[in-house]
Amino acid sequence: MSRLTYDHRRVLNFTDAVFSIALTLLILEVNIPSAEAFHRTSFWDIIASIQLELIGFIVSFFVIALYWVAHLRIGKYVEEIDHPLLWRHILLLFFVVLLPFSTAFYVTGFATAGPFMLYCTNLAMIGLLHLLIVKKVTSQSAMEELTVKYEMTRAYVALAVFVFTGLLSMALPFWSRFGFGLVFILQPIFTKRLKRKKEKEKEKEKEKENERK
Repeated sequence: MSRLTYDHRRVLNFTDAVFSIALTLLILEVNIPSAEAFHRTSFWDIIASIQLELIGFIVSFFVIALYWVAHLRIGKYVEEIDHPLLWRHILLLFFVVLLPFSTAFYVTGFATAGPFMLYCTNLAMIGLLHLLIVKKVTSQSAMEELTVKYEMTRAYVALAVFVFTGLLSMALPFWSRFGFGLVFILQPIFTKRLKRKKEKEKEKEKEKENERK
């Protein structure tokens, strides 16, 4: 019996659609004040009343966008999707769709640790499933070694940050809220290092070619 595979284009298109729906649902968790509220209070007081919801929306939006872009990159190397890879995508989408709920849950219980831990767990599971997808794809496709390191490094960094932030919340609840920013700091740092390494390897290859000539 031949190995069961699925049309990778349909799976990737469906994944893109779910990502876009999750991004859209996030804004629905931001409550719009009533018309009376605009007459009773100032504009900035109204913004202040929904600032936590806006922060939750912005953070979750860019985290989902970060993973969508990463999935676009790795999707270029997908040649076929077997049963294990399909279910990794399904579980990834489960936690992506769950994020609007965990975001609203975290914002509503902002002063307590439990909702934030749930939110961090949600992000960590997205990171873990993305890492498993990257591992599977890189093992099946003929990718350059540095490209594999690039994708794996970014996946590990994001997962580590979300796990670290969740653990930090148990000791430093307030400061842990800023932990997500490490993703946008550490990933570019590791990316630059890998790019420099790639440039050095290219220079070495050119030198070897010149020596042969």
